[in-house]
Amino acid sequence: MAESRPRAPYASTGSITKVIEKHRQVGLQTMSLQRLEQIGVTESLAPRTLQALVFLGFYDENGSVTPEFDALRHAEKHEFKPRLAALLREAYAPVLEVLDPATATPLDVENAFRGYLPTGQLARIVQLFMGLMIYADLMPEDRRRPPPSAERSPGASRARSSARGKTKDVTADIIRGESVRETSPETSSPARDGKADGITPEQVKVTLGLAGTVSITVNVKWLDLSDDQFTKLRKLIKDIQALGASGEARDKEDAEVTP
Repeated sequence: MAESRPRAPYASTGSITKVIEKHRQVGLQTMSLQRLEQIGVTESLAPRTLQALVFLGFYDENGSVTPEFDALRHAEKHEFKPRLAALLREAYAPVLEVLDPATATPLDVENAFRGYLPTGQLARIVQLFMGLMIYADLMPEDRRRPPPSAERSPGASRARSSARGKTKDVTADIIRGESVRETSPETSSPARDGKADGITPEQVKVTLGLAGTVSITVNVKWLDLSDDQFTKLRKLIKDIQALGASGEARDKEDAEVTP
């Protein structure tokens, strides 16, 4: 049996900090893909953001806020960052055993995450880790910026231009603070890699007036869906909901013109 490799989240830092700050403002006791969209996370980023929130220990697999993350909402301003840092240290414990974020370079972080799944998202994994470490004051803000000499160095230019096959230079992207482009989706899912994500059932029921009703139950592992599957399934649900809305509008119009 093949050894199971660890997984790491690869959401955008902005999506995670948006949840942190929104929870601090109003308290988000439950979390779901729909709730993420409501607070401004795009449909394409929602699945990986939800997965990251579970990994970080902010929410459990049923979408309920954890006591530790909920406590951040009530923390005093001077206690907020230290408490958040403690949560991040626990979530990233295996990585922080081999590096100190206060002194680690982008290359150190990249090497610490080599072998983690999904392998095709290494650049995003590193970006999220560094972004959260900086947000929690565990890593200096200027860590993303390379020394001026490194940018002008002929050796650095040659290093950036030399590609190993089609592999991106992850460290170069991180130190320049650039957004990493989406890589090809993996063929394996989290479930096949040995990590089972919770199934979140969703009931969709619309009334079509005298024609009857349409009812479907979506019972899937949202976090195991590819971005394409997630987008199409959400569109299907919204189309069904729109079908019911159009029927209600028509019934209202008929009622208004009936003598």
